[in-house]
Amino acid sequence: SQRALAPALELDASLARAHVEWALTAEGLGVEPALINAPYQLGARLAPDDARTQTLAAAWAARQGDVERALEGYDRALRVDPKLVDAWCRRADLLAQKGGAAGALASYQRALDVDRKSIPALIGLADVAERSGAKDVAERSLRALVDQFPDAPLYRTRLIEFFRRTHQTTKAAQAQKELERLQPRDTRHLRALRK
Repeated sequence: SQRALAPALELDASLARAHVEWALTAEGLGVEPALINAPYQLGARLAPDDARTQTLAAAWAARQGDVERALEGYDRALRVDPKLVDAWCRRADLLAQKGGAAGALASYQRALDVDRKSIPALIGLADVAERSGAKDVAERSLRALVDQFPDAPLYRTRLIEFFRRTHQTTKAAQAQKELERLQPRDTRHLRALRK
């Protein structure tokens, strides 16, 4: 259907999102990637000022392993709407994947400047900061997650594991006691941490 409609749709830039939405749906249905690529690219080309279209097209490029095209797409989206937390986080993920820790940290921070409670930004910032040796930044990010979700053992467990990986045994023990105090019956997490 895309091949039949393409000439008509291409004439009208207002239908750019239709190309991207079709491609997104087709991708979900398992349509061959070669058939999906053109609608994503066409939608992005027709709507350079539509941040959602640019973000979706960039995400497609990233899933296809085209990191440079994905980064360009996220940058276009962020020029249109610099408050797109999702685009900042996805951009940071790609930069981290490429080994660009400084750029990734800056992008995660930009996401947090927009939404200080962004879970993907806090987790991403903690992971990249830890890998790059910025333990204090990683700890602050993990503590922000714990503060935001005090009853969620997952984030406390993440903090405990961070302390153990970074050889901060006193802090790990304190965080473990706090987890046990808050979740006395949730032994699944406690067993995993005692190993």
